[in-house]
Amino acid sequence: MVTTPALGAGDSSQDPFQSLAAELGIQTSYHDVEGRLRQPPTEAIIAIMRAQGVAIDGEGDAPVALETLRKDRQRIVEPVVVAWDGYLEPVAVSVASGQPPVIATVVLESGDELALGFNERSDTVAFQESGWALPLGYHKLVVQVGGDWEESTVISAPRACWPFVPGEHIRGVWAPLYALWSSDSLGAGNLTDLKHLSEHLSALADGHPTAIGILPVLATHNEASDPSPYTPSSRLFWDEFYLDLTAIEELSDCQAAQDELANSESVIADFRNARIVDYAKQAHVQRSVLAPLAEWAFAQPAIRQDLESFIDASPQVCDYAGFRAAGEEFGSDWKSWPADVRRQPLERFTLANPAVQYHVYAQWLMHRQLGALRESMRTDNVNLYLDFPVGIYPRGYDAWRERDIHLDAVEVGAAPDPGFPQGQNWGFPSLSPWQSRLQGHRYFASGLRRQMQVADVLRIDHVMALHRLYWIPNGFETDQGTYVHYPQEELCAVLCLESVRNQCHIVGENLGTVPPEVDRMLEDHGISPMYIIEYELAEAGTDATMAGPTTDNELIGINTHDMATFAGFWSGSDIDERVALGQLTPTEVEEERSARTHQKEMLLRTLNLNPDGDLEAGLVFDKQLAYLAQLEAPITLVALEDFWLETKGQNMPNTASAHRPNWQQKCQLDLEAIADDPTVTNRLQILLG
Repeated sequence: MVTTPALGAGDSSQDPFQSLAAELGIQTSYHDVEGRLRQPPTEAIIAIMRAQGVAIDGEGDAPVALETLRKDRQRIVEPVVVAWDGYLEPVAVSVASGQPPVIATVVLESGDELALGFNERSDTVAFQESGWALPLGYHKLVVQVGGDWEESTVISAPRACWPFVPGEHIRGVWAPLYALWSSDSLGAGNLTDLKHLSEHLSALADGHPTAIGILPVLATHNEASDPSPYTPSSRLFWDEFYLDLTAIEELSDCQAAQDELANSESVIADFRNARIVDYAKQAHVQRSVLAPLAEWAFAQPAIRQDLESFIDASPQVCDYAGFRAAGEEFGSDWKSWPADVRRQPLERFTLANPAVQYHVYAQWLMHRQLGALRESMRTDNVNLYLDFPVGIYPRGYDAWRERDIHLDAVEVGAAPDPGFPQGQNWGFPSLSPWQSRLQGHRYFASGLRRQMQVADVLRIDHVMALHRLYWIPNGFETDQGTYVHYPQEELCAVLCLESVRNQCHIVGENLGTVPPEVDRMLEDHGISPMYIIEYELAEAGTDATMAGPTTDNELIGINTHDMATFAGFWSGSDIDERVALGQLTPTEVEEERSARTHQKEMLLRTLNLNPDGDLEAGLVFDKQLAYLAQLEAPITLVALEDFWLETKGQNMPNTASAHRPNWQQKCQLDLEAIADDPTVTNRLQILLG
């Protein structure tokens, strides 16, 4: 039988324990970003093995555990095979001596079948006709040996993602959608606010292509203590928090919803005046309006017909709505639900339930408003740039529905580095490489597809996850974790296929500890890496000047949502904030300030400014915009808040929301003020050209 090969964890050295780790893709040691060899405790490696279903208590159990694992994973054919550009290489098939002939068929997405021939000498199956090419798509390879048969997913994918137009330079801004507010919104930004910003940028760009990037707007638990958009309840559904209630067509026909909106005027005024988004309170007001509207809509035959058509096209929406309704009755942690509900809420939560109706209706509204936004932005020649988070909320819908592939016993994070000497724990469950392969990477593909149906550009958060992820077993310190490898070729095939099918450009967030294999992966598959000035300055060390972009396919920017704003960087207020939060020792503070002085001098030299001068942040920022505008990058994005020199960043990693309002800060200027501010307008025109 075919045994799944190791996922690139390194040489097993014939030692059973090392061989077992290699079979599971586990690195028993690794080199950190500074090149130092790190070896996690053996107990941590064993815990990661156990998390993947291996029965092992100590190194002495490794021989039996390895034999059992290989037996459990024996297959006639690999669970996934890749056909790059439609060409299917000969596929290995396990056939014992004396077994009956092999019958192999590829069942296409269309339902058509193609026969494969069996090569007895090499134990492979291949197309009988040379030069045959599979159409793009997810197909099934069915292999039968006597009375035994097995299926494998065939991913027929283009080798590269959807390319940017050669010679075209897209320039724009990024901002969290919650931060974009107007005099008409409830307080936090909504999809109509995004449309208005798009229209404003389009007018300033004077026909040149531009873009707006936002942080994830996926379904969340707004009652959760952590409002991070990077731990969504689901990567398959949207967050109705971003709906524009006043743009809902049915609102004018439902008096109960109108009354609720009118009764909330004073509370909404408080939301607009606040500098911080209160997700729970604003979501409560929105629900008070949307709930009677949903009930009314389902009672209207014509609207209900549209809703049922939406359900037919996306049947999983009822499952999601049932999950949310069950959470409202039994609590947000599904692990504490009654056993009969925990497995299948829809047995008790059907479309007749008002809460189920509400969540279906809310998803339908998001589908409509996002579709309208996409058409409007494309008319204005503005690209919508979305963000695909690497993780999920551990008590959310995806963790519940996809329990087979999410491992509760380990969490994902980042290995120790100079910025975070103890490493980082991001708090979401790890994805099982093996279980994902068994389902043909269906979950990963579905999440990408949902985003790409709306996005023109999709950023893959922590793109290194296509190659490996840093796993931290429960009960161990963050710096005691290690890397676990993923089937990179298969995941890249899914990404390339979905990108081309949806004509969506792909950007890979490759900041941090990046193995050389990842940069090669990005180049091989047409994924744009990121060139971020603040990160490059920090990485340059003692160099006199900052290195420029190394390829002509990079996304270029000044910072990210996890970094200091430009004004914060220039003034050092981000360091002051870290001191106030107790993140830096006196020695570290001195080192940080010395490094920052050096980084500022390096930036000035890069911009051809005198490093000995006392330069204001605004002048340096303007020069930086001009520098970015002349770089021939396919896409350039600058934080909108930098245009008025905001000093406080949206997020400071490794800080709790109780100590700092991460992911909640609204823009100082509302959209009307942004449009009227001459300084902001001039700076936007420098960038947009």
